[in-house]
Amino acid sequence: MTLAERVAKIEISLTPKQAVLLWLTEAQQVAGFRDWIAKNAETLCDAHPRAVIATKVANAVWDALCRKGVSLEAIKRAQLQARKQTDFLVTLALNVNQGRLAESEKDYLIMLSVSGQRLSMMERVVEHVSIDSEEWDAWRTMLIATLERLWGQQAAIAAISTEYYDDHQVLFANEAAELNNCIEVVKCSVRVYNTGKGVVPSWKAIDLAALRRSIEPQVRAAVRELVDRAKAEMLLAFGEVEAARRIAQAHLVAYADRQSSARVPHPPG
Repeated sequence: MTLAERVAKIEISLTPKQAVLLWLTEAQQVAGFRDWIAKNAETLCDAHPRAVIATKVANAVWDALCRKGVSLEAIKRAQLQARKQTDFLVTLALNVNQGRLAESEKDYLIMLSVSGQRLSMMERVVEHVSIDSEEWDAWRTMLIATLERLWGQQAAIAAISTEYYDDHQVLFANEAAELNNCIEVVKCSVRVYNTGKGVVPSWKAIDLAALRRSIEPQVRAAVRELVDRAKAEMLLAFGEVEAARRIAQAHLVAYADRQSSARVPHPPG
């Protein structure tokens, strides 16, 4: 389907989700979110997707309801609702990708540390070099915390894709592949760690299946945070400042609670 045909479909669609899915499909013709930003850098200020797609959807609502003889007041209400829903969906998709892009830059350094520590531990196990139990425990803690975070991100993005985008992968292909690669790097290190039975007295295997199940509350919280942030940004864009403030305030309180009890992983050594 050509770009012109996709645009035509958007212009006659009454469903914000349909319009946003068509935009996502077109945007993801480039492999990575970085590439999409670079490709659209010159037009984002004057023709941002939040404004362009919402306007097309509102125009479609106007045309369809006018033909049905709906009152002007009802049409305007429907247009506003359609604009808000469209803006929310576009904002959520952009935030998911921007968030993962920012995380990937930090994860590059973390993966170097994880891989380097894995090689060091493998050498010492093979050569029967004594390993300090505190160092081994610190490595275990870092692996668990890193895998929890990465799995949590992946699961939260999958849940959002299912619930809000009809199972369309909201993450661009490159960012999805980078996230999966990071997970595989950490899982490889976990497998190495799990060979340490008998090497260190305090050794305790990392149960990947149990760890995967344990992140469910974290995933639900991450989904709520991403969704509510997009809602707050949408409300601000439509001048509903107090409603946006209430959402933001609730998450500030929740964030403070999490920070007070958070475990901060540190690489061993």
